[in-house]
Amino acid sequence: MGCSDDAPVTPADDDAKAKVAESTESAAEPVAVETTESEPASDLPDSDDLDQLFEALAGGGLRDLESARELTGEGSVARVYLEYLLSQANALLDAGMPGAEALESERTDDGYEGCEPYAGDDAVCVEWTEIEGADGVVVNFSINGQPIDELLVAGNGTVIEAGNQGTFELLYAYQSPVSGNFFVALSAASASSGMDVTGLYSATYRDPSGRQLGMLDATTPSELGADSTATVFISFPAPATIGGTINFDLYDLDDYSATTVTIPTA
Repeated sequence: MGCSDDAPVTPADDDAKAKVAESTESAAEPVAVETTESEPASDLPDSDDLDQLFEALAGGGLRDLESARELTGEGSVARVYLEYLLSQANALLDAGMPGAEALESERTDDGYEGCEPYAGDDAVCVEWTEIEGADGVVVNFSINGQPIDELLVAGNGTVIEAGNQGTFELLYAYQSPVSGNFFVALSAASASSGMDVTGLYSATYRDPSGRQLGMLDATTPSELGADSTATVFISFPAPATIGGTINFDLYDLDDYSATTVTIPTA
């Protein structure tokens, strides 16, 4: 489908904050508001701004997501979900690939939905409901009936060494409530010798039960030049769940020796 729903902090409520690997959290009381066709309550943005935000989430375009960022609360799970989708858009850009196919956004009685275009009754849809606002911005919502904080984990800034080739850092790990697939966004940074990133195409995932799963797809450049950075995006099939480890080998550009990289998602 299009943008993956299927896509670090001081939120308005315990349910409006993103999980951060090995982090602690604090919260204040939220206001939950159901979005309908009528004018939204004052705690939410106005109707035009709400349309802009959820059209950006459905479309997955880099510029639209960046413009809509200010319509989400600083540190809220709504902001972290938007940043997760931004990581996918950046990964496509860094890999020299076209943007993801946009979903068609539409307001519903319960909130918004984004559906595959031209698929008719067979379209797969992402549903954003139970939208909560605070101080005129969106801070939380459910995705296909599930709270964001049960689906999405933000990295805690831990840097993972990759031998003499550079480093990796977990940005986000996301469990799609639509497909059940598991998506991971990483930041890669090469050392002065550059980095061969093709090992990511053979990445595996060991989930918390110990089961090992092969990857579905990787959005990544094949190589990073000296002292360069890129966002990479990897997907694994259901039943992969948050809390396991991503594992792959990188091969030295000079002597082809292998370095095994292991990145925890919790």
